[in-house]
Amino acid sequence: MSSRLPDEGGPEGGPDPGVPAAPARGGGVARPTGEGDSASDVGVSEAMIEEVTRRVIERLGPAVARDVVVQVVSEVAERLVREEIARIRNKHV
Repeated sequence: MSSRLPDEGGPEGGPDPGVPAAPARGGGVARPTGEGDSASDVGVSEAMIEEVTRRVIERLGPAVARDVVVQVVSEVAERLVREEIARIRNKHV
């Protein structure tokens, strides 16, 4: 399994051979989905979505997940402390 991140693509920036290609639609050219399109309209099954999600999480690994958790928890804790300080200051004014 490659250590590249999912958005890096394959060799020379091409598609990653480990990720299944989305089925082409209309004239054989794949295009981004529009507002009216759903996953089933473009031939993306629930199983394919689950598989891609599993692969992305697997490639990110526990270190990245841990870093994200640390960042989010730190930001939330800092916000809560600031709000509590503001609440206490306003209460005594």
